Amino acid sequence: VGDIIVDAEDKTITTVMLWAALRFYPKKLYDWFSLSYLYDRSEDEIAKVCAKQKARYKKQSVYSRIIVILAIAMIVLSILTTSLGALYYKRAEKEQFIKNAKSAAQVATIVVDGNKIDEYLEKGPATEGYDETEALLSKIRENIVNVKYLYVYKLTEKGCYVVFDVDTPDMPGEACGTFDQFEKEFVPYREQLIKGEPIPPIMVNDKFGWLISVYIPLKNSAGQTTAYIGADVSAVDYVKGVLTYLIKLIFM
Repeated sequence: VGDIIVDAEDKTITTVMLWAALRFYPKKLYDWFSLSYLYDRSEDEIAKVCAKQKARYKKQSVYSRIIVILAIAMIVLSILTTSLGALYYKRAEKEQFIKNAKSAAQVATIVVDGNKIDEYLEKGPATEGYDETEALLSKIRENIVNVKYLYVYKLTEKGCYVVFDVDTPDMPGEACGTFDQFEKEFVPYREQLIKGEPIPPIMVNDKFGWLISVYIPLKNSAGQTTAYIGADVSAVDYVKGVLTYLIKLIFM
């Protein structure tokens, strides 16, 4: 359905722009181009211009020149509409990937008990309900499209402590209590993270790959942020999707 809508928009824009170019051709441009005499001129004017240009264009028919101009116009308009379509799809695709990551993180805030973060870090899997919570997080990751990693971090001034890190088919999760330094992409948001405030989605390129990361604050019963739920989507998958769509659009 999305392809049909974009294709319809593409053809509509092309047709309207071509009609406007032919209908509202400026008179001041009449003498700039060889076929300008075809637009909005009297028969006498057309005859004079034809006679004037006859020697120059005697080897080329009017019909062939019209075909060339229309072909050039269609090529230019096709490039324009393809570019606009690709930009629109790129923006929409990125928004959808981020939306999926946010959905996973928000569902995870319901599953993880914000009151037990310190207990999780102290006892790890021995904490009552830890394994069940991890299993639910794994199901969330598996059932929301495009989500590659799902994890829970407690952030301090020193760095990040892993509370949960769900295993994936490609990589086992880090153990509870593992400490990691702030990645360079998160440094500008360090103060906000320490204060437990929301931050925007961030593009990250690290040991886990090229990712778009979404962080959602996890709060306890008192409304205090005790950890962050992190959800990552693959930026590589996002770029592949955009390129695939662009190729389809070009050869449509």
